[in-house]
Amino acid sequence: MIMASFIGVQFEEEGNIALISSNWLTPRKTETFWPPYKGRDRYTKALLKHCAPEPDWPFYKVKRVFFKCDNYEKANNKLKEAEFTSDVQSEQEIEQKSRRRRRKTPKRLYSTSEEDNSDKESVRKLQRPPLIEFNICTDTTDTVPISEELGGQILTAVFHVAEQNKEILSILKSQGSSGTPNQLPDDLPVQLPLITQEDVIEFEKYITNNINKILVVSYLSRLGGKDLVAKVNSILKRCIINKLACGYSFYGKRQNKHFFANLKLKTLFVEAVQSECTSTEKEVENAIKVWLKHAPQRLQLEQKKTNENGGLQNN
Repeated sequence: MIMASFIGVQFEEEGNIALISSNWLTPRKTETFWPPYKGRDRYTKALLKHCAPEPDWPFYKVKRVFFKCDNYEKANNKLKEAEFTSDVQSEQEIEQKSRRRRRKTPKRLYSTSEEDNSDKESVRKLQRPPLIEFNICTDTTDTVPISEELGGQILTAVFHVAEQNKEILSILKSQGSSGTPNQLPDDLPVQLPLITQEDVIEFEKYITNNINKILVVSYLSRLGGKDLVAKVNSILKRCIINKLACGYSFYGKRQNKHFFANLKLKTLFVEAVQSECTSTEKEVENAIKVWLKHAPQRLQLEQKKTNENGGLQNN
């Protein structure tokens, strides 16, 4: 499947330039569909998502295709170069037109910079494609010019936050329906603590889903611990038995042990600790290393207690 890209074009009428999606350009690259939106946000959203043209989208003739780029920010920079350099016209066209009139810099659609009154009037008269206004501040007493590149970054961040909000709402609904937010999710495929390597594999698959991961982090973050080390020990004890922990080292370099650092479990533990403790990722990792290192000693004590209890019962 061919990935969509961003294309800088110059329109036949008035010579305006703009960014379009490769999905909007016709196969012969002589015409392009154009989203009939009055607001810049909807245009940028359609561009970033490479939306397929709708039946009501008009299309306009393309005079020239300047470039093709997979990255939105790079495409914006290239569009600026096309706007302010002589690369918009060929050498032959420049030679022919320079004798008659001075060549004007092509207008760029959706510019966020302030224009003088005469420029605004000329832009309003353009019919192809329609001008999209981008107002980021309603208070004209203290306005700050925002570049189109920064505007795109802000819009992308807004979309990301919106998706995160959806996940949070889903989590809240899930917790509200169960009535027990301090418990593990009901659909957890394994029990804690994990006992076998197969349990680890199943748990890793489960927390690949971001919502599942957030729910488990929320539960583990509530486990007790007066300081960082105590918090880490409490979480690891709840999640992994000592016998299983003996088969791991943080970097997997000792005695052919499993590599713990590349597990999603490690990231899960770090996030759970940091949600309640002010600590760096390195500090949490160091505490995990110590806990894994002492797993054999804890296992020996555990077995010793089991044997002693068995002896007392026999007596």
